[in-house]
Amino acid sequence: MRRLLKNLFSRVVIFGLAILVQLIILILIIWHFSNYFAVFYGVFALISLVAVLIIVNSRGNPAYKIAWIIPIMLFPIFGGLFYLMFGGNKTSRKSKRKMELISQKTTEALGQNQDDLDQLDKETRERPTRPAIYTTIVTTRFILAPPAITCPPGK
Repeated sequence: MRRLLKNLFSRVVIFGLAILVQLIILILIIWHFSNYFAVFYGVFALISLVAVLIIVNSRGNPAYKIAWIIPIMLFPIFGGLFYLMFGGNKTSRKSKRKMELISQKTTEALGQNQDDLDQLDKETRERPTRPAIYTTIVTTRFILAPPAITCPPGK
């Protein structure tokens, strides 16, 4: 049951369903508005082009840009609209101020105690590090191990 749900909600299935829905909508639009389809397609292609230009000229992570440009170019009818509705950094000034206040309060509440830091530094200097312990164990095993008995080939 879990495997079925996992497969149903995988990215490939959701992406495939999105393509299928878009094709169905496209066919319905062509069927109902066949006289106006060229205008409709042209308007949405223009919206997608504007969205791509906005993405390319924005400052930001290139991976984020590519992640939006590919679907917009693959689905020019709705890709640009999706970006204009859901894409971009749309954090309001009020939300930004609220996040800065939360960050300041968190920094103050989680301030470092210098005595604790000094104690940790002292303990770190007194105790050997893990690689030193590991190499000590490995070298003592090789040194203290009995010599291997070898047989000449063919015997």
